[in-house]
Amino acid sequence: MPGAYGFQTIIRRTLAPGQGAQPESLEMRVLWLLAVAPRSKAELSRGLGQKEISGQLNKIVRQLLTNLMIEYTIPEKPGSRYQKYRLTEKGRAALEPGSGEDMQ
Repeated sequence: MPGAYGFQTIIRRTLAPGQGAQPESLEMRVLWLLAVAPRSKAELSRGLGQKEISGQLNKIVRQLLTNLMIEYTIPEKPGSRYQKYRLTEKGRAALEPGSGEDMQ
């Protein structure tokens, strides 16, 4: 419905490349980001379009570490502020088409 002066505001949202009708799980999106290069949680968060590191991202990173899909770049210092994460061979295999790798 037009406003008082006959103007109407239309907001269009375009999908980012790779976003189709089938939404990817957050786990897979994190794995795809790590396939390019090792990244910190802050870099992952920005790559996912988030303004800050969410509790959900922390949970996903812990789950991927537990499932040996990703690993620390500085394993002897897990709490380091310079810590980044990289894919393991198991994580790379999960990205292969038709792998059917279970994320749980």
